[in-house]
Amino acid sequence: MSAGVLLAILLGQTGIATVGGREWLSIAAAVVGGLPIYIAGAKAIASAVRKRSLVELNMGVLTSIAVFAALGAGEDVAAAIVVLMMLGGIALEDAALRRAGSAVGDVMSLRPSRATRLGEDGGRTDVATQDLAVGDRVLIRSGERVPVDGRVEDGHAAVNQAPVTGEAMPVSREPGDSVFEGSLVEEGYLEVRAERVGSDATIARVHQLVKEAQGLRSPFQRAADRFAAFFTPVLLLVAGAVWLYTGEAERAVTVLVVFCPCSLVVAAPTAVFATVGRAAREGLLIRGGEPLEIAAGIDTLVLDKTGTLTTGRATVDEVIAAGPATDADEVIRVAAAVEAVSEHPLGRAIHEHAIGRGLSLPDVRDARVHAGRGVVGRVDGREVRVGSPRWLGESGIALGEMPGDGRIVVGVAVDGDVAGTVLLRDPLRPGVGDMVRGLAERGIDEVVVVTGDAEPAARAAANAAGIEDVRAGVLPEDKVRVVEELKARGRRVAVAGDGVNDGPALAAADLAVAMGRSGTDIALSLSGATLVDDRIDRLPDLLDHGRRTVRVIRGNVWVAMSINAAGVVLGAWGMINPITGALIHNLASFAVVLNSARLAWRRKETTRAPAE
Repeated sequence: MSAGVLLAILLGQTGIATVGGREWLSIAAAVVGGLPIYIAGAKAIASAVRKRSLVELNMGVLTSIAVFAALGAGEDVAAAIVVLMMLGGIALEDAALRRAGSAVGDVMSLRPSRATRLGEDGGRTDVATQDLAVGDRVLIRSGERVPVDGRVEDGHAAVNQAPVTGEAMPVSREPGDSVFEGSLVEEGYLEVRAERVGSDATIARVHQLVKEAQGLRSPFQRAADRFAAFFTPVLLLVAGAVWLYTGEAERAVTVLVVFCPCSLVVAAPTAVFATVGRAAREGLLIRGGEPLEIAAGIDTLVLDKTGTLTTGRATVDEVIAAGPATDADEVIRVAAAVEAVSEHPLGRAIHEHAIGRGLSLPDVRDARVHAGRGVVGRVDGREVRVGSPRWLGESGIALGEMPGDGRIVVGVAVDGDVAGTVLLRDPLRPGVGDMVRGLAERGIDEVVVVTGDAEPAARAAANAAGIEDVRAGVLPEDKVRVVEELKARGRRVAVAGDGVNDGPALAAADLAVAMGRSGTDIALSLSGATLVDDRIDRLPDLLDHGRRTVRVIRGNVWVAMSINAAGVVLGAWGMINPITGALIHNLASFAVVLNSARLAWRRKETTRAPAE
């Protein structure tokens, strides 16, 4: 349609289509080409009359006024140009939004259409991905993408997670590890038990979150809409005043053409969409403009410990033999042997540690699991007990003095005598130290760890991360009180968490941030931003995105207002005509879109953004 409008303008300007002094092709182009705009304007007027509210008025109303005013004044070519510029501006905006939202299509393209399902008898069946169900076993070979979220049961592979998480290097995946939909198996093979499929799997969740982010409206956007609505009577008054004062309808038409606040209306959405699209490609999902604007003013961060600050998965930190007759390798070897029958997380950690060290595990007989307490079995004819100090103490086996540094103690006894102890800890997530330093460089001067864990474990994790303020042993309602106390002091608080017990604090926060992989449904539903692969070190990036977006939106508003104001003055003084006014009007929109587009492609800053 824009090409037809342009052709009509050229024919009219050359006089080829001029009849009776009127450029009829230009008139036809303006009327027909602008039909979508007029229909939108008519609907807005009807809604405003029905609801008796100017807020319902939109850009369609303003553009319709400008076009029909130009036609009424005999400025046929100007009317066609207004339509051309509006259609071009809409196309430009749509192109920018499509580019900014390309992460949605890019992410969905990671979902394979077919998968290989393994039967219980070992048979293989090629099925559509949407036909997979939770509990199915699937085979993923080299060069194929993972079709489900699940856990590896067999095989070893190098998996490229970069398209989803942004990790630069492939990661190793083996039995017990989790994988998620869309990852690429570069080398090796995996047999995976499906835990999430279809709309519950990673790709669909990412897709939905990005769509929600693009659909949500921020305070800046709502303000722009209100401005555009009340602009209509102001526009008519200014144009009427210019006509009365100068007696020239062309000047009034020029004011109408240039005064339309299209650029103001798109000032916030284009910036928000560009940031949301870029952040999604980096593994950071932001639910629209409001979280971005809040992130720009955050000065306090509250962190849950287990599963957020730490991995939530215990690992062996140290193995201590009780005496010279037994070495550490022997302690962990016999402990891992009996723990092979246990499903307890600490037992799995001990077993994995021994396997990881390449130790040969002896056979176990008569193994018995004491739920939540420990395991006992016979190894090489000797009775081996592995469990909590309290359980061992009930059997008359005293471990002696326990370390008070927050590590978990598991005792190992052979034939009733202490053989040694295994010390485990919940390790910090990678990048925690960089995250804390990055927050400090951005002016986040208060970081608090709030957890239900005991003081020693909480203090040890916080100290390792470089965080001084720790609130340990708190219940969910206590977490809320901590957040409310901080807000009462005038702090702008972000809360990062992953569990159900974090839900109340996340809801009370100014900005809620959820862990994407380990986060519970309630944490994800309450979050304004999600760390797709639990990359806690992306928190500073979230603040950077917010601050840059707010700066660009403010810049967009000033650019739009300045260009439009200059056009109004020039039009009122008769220094430009409606055609030039339309060009100036579209220049403002183009400048806004171009300025916002920088957010989608700019490189990550090497220097830290200053606090605002």
